[in-house]
Amino acid sequence: MVLFGVGGVLVIFLVAMATVWSNALTVVSGMHGLDPIYQQLAFTLHATPWETLQTMLLSALAPSILTGVRLALGIDWVIIIPAKMLEVSSGLGYKILNAHDRLAYDEMLAMILVIGLLGIMLDVFASRLIHQCRVR
Repeated sequence: MVLFGVGGVLVIFLVAMATVWSNALTVVSGMHGLDPIYQQLAFTLHATPWETLQTMLLSALAPSILTGVRLALGIDWVIIIPAKMLEVSSGLGYKILNAHDRLAYDEMLAMILVIGLLGIMLDVFASRLIHQCRVR
């Protein structure tokens, strides 16, 4: 918070950090699970490094990349709400804090339920998108 202050830059930084690390870990995990035959196949076909990356590695790592995106969506959703509470000028986090300050616990619970439903909708959307990409 000291480097970025309280505001939009802090939120973007927190979301970016969470996204980068979750995606990096799933891609590395996917790379460890790759069959060594891909490397042998690229060598046999005299593929250039660019061709190997473009046609073999990206195709083989696509499930890991998409899983990383889905995980990042969930993590980012968990980070965005408290980060937006720091900014306290608008958004769902602001409405929760405002309802808490006014002791309007019914409104606060409603906002929490809205956040949960939006998170579920994001996850369903991401899983359907991943399923469509895997089917092709």
